[in-house]
Amino acid sequence: MIHPFTPFVTEELWQRLPRREGDETKSIMLASYPVYEADLDDPEAEAAYELVQGTSKGVRSLMAEYSLRDGANGRVFNHSI
Repeated sequence: MIHPFTPFVTEELWQRLPRREGDETKSIMLASYPVYEADLDDPEAEAAYELVQGTSKGVRSLMAEYSLRDGANGRVFNHSI
């Protein structure tokens, strides 16, 4: 979906990423558009991902609320909570 906006980036990714077995397509420009496959749905994996994403958003929200900074970027955490 990003290809119309950044074709050089998506073509580079297409060339470097592994492909499905038997896929001999030479360029993303020639590839068929992806088709939805219901058998690939995994509700448990989706729920687990939503939990991780929600936790990450919560932690970021708390860090912003308490003005905490990322120590990895050379900034010190504010311990006066």
